Amino acid sequence: MYFRSQLFRFWGKFLTPYLRVLIPLVFLNMIPGVLLSIRPLVLAPVLGAVLPSDVEPVSSIKDLTLDNLGATLQGLIAGSGNNLMTAFLISGLLYLALTLCIALIGGSVTLWSMSVRLRILKDMIVALHEQLLGLHLAYFFKQKTGNLISRFTNDLTKTSGSLEIIFSGLMKSFMQLFVYTLILLRSDCILTLQVLLVGSLHILISRGLGGRVKRLTKAAYDGLASLVASLQESFQNIRIIKSFTAEGFDTRKITNESEKVRKNHFDFMFARYLEEPIRLFA
Repeated sequence: MYFRSQLFRFWGKFLTPYLRVLIPLVFLNMIPGVLLSIRPLVLAPVLGAVLPSDVEPVSSIKDLTLDNLGATLQGLIAGSGNNLMTAFLISGLLYLALTLCIALIGGSVTLWSMSVRLRILKDMIVALHEQLLGLHLAYFFKQKTGNLISRFTNDLTKTSGSLEIIFSGLMKSFMQLFVYTLILLRSDCILTLQVLLVGSLHILISRGLGGRVKRLTKAAYDGLASLVASLQESFQNIRIIKSFTAEGFDTRKITNESEKVRKNHFDFMFARYLEEPIRLFA
């Protein structure tokens, strides 16, 4: 709970100056999510023409179900006839138009969010540098210079990069889930409840693995910071290393640090992607 409160306070500090930009960005990013959800539906006339059925289209949205969805869309898009060429032409044009809209809006959102992310990264770098300069000199005696530099170059970059995941992927996925849930509710409430139950199980899986992933993430980036510090020391002391012919010793040191980074990152990636096969099994 303390970690979450600190995280919200941290993001609140850096996101607040950009709320006027981020709020429209969030709503704009919902549009590709909706379009991605309805894009497969425009192929219904093609399927209806290729695989004709006796299901009649409905005239009211109250009577719309998954069974008559294809026939209804076929009637709206391609007319009541089963003209294969007409169905292909209209569905193809609609599919192309939706794809173009998704690409244009999605690309604009990506560029917009990247611009905001880089501004926030700049603010983080300045704030962290100012915070470090305000610390007592004794703190710097206990820290390696390369370790501190790694916090700027690696940790802050990854932290700011999570913004694109939140504002691009998360909101788009939320809108897709919302549209699909509405379609399922109109078709079969029992099926919808079963899908939501499975989704809740996936949330529990994510929460169960979250603590381990967080610990391994910290270990991975701590190891990377240690490697950066060792590399900096190696190049700063290159004259001493050459004078005492200590290349072998320094190489073994970097090798050990690199092995720790490899192991820590493998454990982190393994725990992170372990969730996917567990989800498939669930």
